[in-house]
Amino acid sequence: MSKEKPQKAEKPGGAPALPRNEKGGVLISEDELKVAWDFFDSKASGKITAHDVKKRLSSFYKNVSVKEIRYLLNNQPEITFEELRDLLAQNTLKNFDP
Repeated sequence: MSKEKPQKAEKPGGAPALPRNEKGGVLISEDELKVAWDFFDSKASGKITAHDVKKRLSSFYKNVSVKEIRYLLNNQPEITFEELRDLLAQNTLKNFDP
């Protein structure tokens, strides 16, 4: 992902905040993304489909909707690692709880 230096900030109460990208969104490292990618691309096909997302998320979220899955895939039938990395590099997520 980005090699930019994370912005340092603190949450109210002095707790460290999440690292931020240039747009103020959550900074996601290439290593973090690779771990998540490997979880969803269990067949090592080089792409993630709606079926892959549904299959893996159903263990945690029984009622994940097609609309939510489409959103996660940027309204595409499948997504590659590079496309996902580019999509997330400049995200603007502010209130994220990993």
